[in-house]
Amino acid sequence: MISSTLEQFSRTSNCAHKRNVEMANWDDVTNEVLQRKKTKLDGRTSGKSSIQVK
Repeated sequence: MISSTLEQFSRTSNCAHKRNVEMANWDDVTNEVLQRKKTKLDGRTSGKSSIQVK
């Protein structure tokens, strides 16, 4: 009984850890894509902008 409970807990913990790692990886990829898009947009607008910042 105790060993089956520990085994189930271990499986549940591993699944939760795997899910957290997958989410962290997804966040990294998403942030990288957004950063690339922002950089492209900044590059396009900086050359065409006629607004002067003082």
